[in-house]
Amino acid sequence: NSVPGDTRHLWTRRRARDGNSGSYKCGEATKRQLTMVNCTKDCERNYFLYLPSVVCSGGAGAGAGGIDTDYNNDTTQVGTLPLVFAVHCLGCTPATMMHWTDVAETYNFVLAIPEGLKNSFNGQHCCGYALEQELDDVGFLQNIIHELDQEFSFLSSNLAYAMGWSNGGYLVSFAARLFQAIAPISGYQVDINVEQPTAVFLHHARDDHNVRIAGCCTNSSMARCCCRLSTFIDTCTSAENKMNEWSSPQINGCESTISSNNSTPEQERQHATPEITIDKPGSVTCYTYPNCKANTTYCIHEHKGHFNQPSFQAAFPMTTEIADFFARHACQSNGGGIWSPKVIVGDDEEPSVSQTASCSCQESRQGIYCRFSAIENNEIDYNDKQSLHATVSAAEQDETESALVIVGLPVLMIAIGMVVYYSFFLRRQRYKGFDKVSTVELRRM
Repeated sequence: NSVPGDTRHLWTRRRARDGNSGSYKCGEATKRQLTMVNCTKDCERNYFLYLPSVVCSGGAGAGAGGIDTDYNNDTTQVGTLPLVFAVHCLGCTPATMMHWTDVAETYNFVLAIPEGLKNSFNGQHCCGYALEQELDDVGFLQNIIHELDQEFSFLSSNLAYAMGWSNGGYLVSFAARLFQAIAPISGYQVDINVEQPTAVFLHHARDDHNVRIAGCCTNSSMARCCCRLSTFIDTCTSAENKMNEWSSPQINGCESTISSNNSTPEQERQHATPEITIDKPGSVTCYTYPNCKANTTYCIHEHKGHFNQPSFQAAFPMTTEIADFFARHACQSNGGGIWSPKVIVGDDEEPSVSQTASCSCQESRQGIYCRFSAIENNEIDYNDKQSLHATVSAAEQDETESALVIVGLPVLMIAIGMVVYYSFFLRRQRYKGFDKVSTVELRRM
């Protein structure tokens, strides 16, 4: 997306944050070291950072597609980009997630790939050295977010997302409060600790023998899980039951579309039933809860095991769908843009792209993900992680106040009535589900 007009002033207030501009390259993953603050053990950590070509000196399309050019902090047409984490499994390395660099380049994500100590992360109940030593890996992710937010003008701590596989799925679920949306794969059974509704796109295979879809627990009547997962929790929680918890009124506030003469609104809210949004018999079925404050979707895969044969990259079939899930949220969550997903036609042998993914800005918004206000000339950077249609911008408030002073009390009364009406109307809005057209056609598996 190009931004109309001169927008250099958008970055004046944040330009000073950028440093070491000559030491970064776009189009390659750079290993970085981090010293964690408020840390008492194993505080020196590593992660890989990938910058998309759009933030390089030439921007997208420069040279060989803008790839491998120096980072340039003059990113006036970029706006705020999503910061996406890809978290590896127990026994894996960051190399397991390096295919996400291609995703980041396509979607203009900034990608962070944390490195687990002794190939492990502490995800509350999983796994390895990090769990045994009670390392603060949630704090590790939080430190990365803070460091990058302070360092790069095109990032914000309020626009971070995370996907994780296996041990990584446990960690991103446990650290969900740090993110706008998460996509845990083959790892979910942790306590949900979020302060606001948070979008979730969970994936699990029905025949996963490492992390059972019925849950992992000490109950001897349940099938055992790998990696000592069956030794930490007394009660097994299935993937479906965990998603019911995510959809509850206390978390994502999903509301049932089914009502009866005898049901109260509170009873209906407590019995939201997910609807099938993707149905590929023998491959995958995805379910989305209706009328949620944040997208709440899970997919059950057939014959995929732990998504590790022959490799995670080859076995997991919905990487593009997860990227689309994050990008759609970044584009539309603040009411600034309309997301158009990539559309792939044809078959596995001859696929072709008939539509590229993009975020189309409303008239008053600017940037690749429409995160800037053309009226305010600054970043729309709300703290609320849910859809913020009911929030009135400061510019609109100022204009309203000026008009009231000029035209007097009658207009004041009318304006108050309109504000009350629209505030009530917009607060009643709920996410209506994972739109069927928001995901690319699944390839044959």
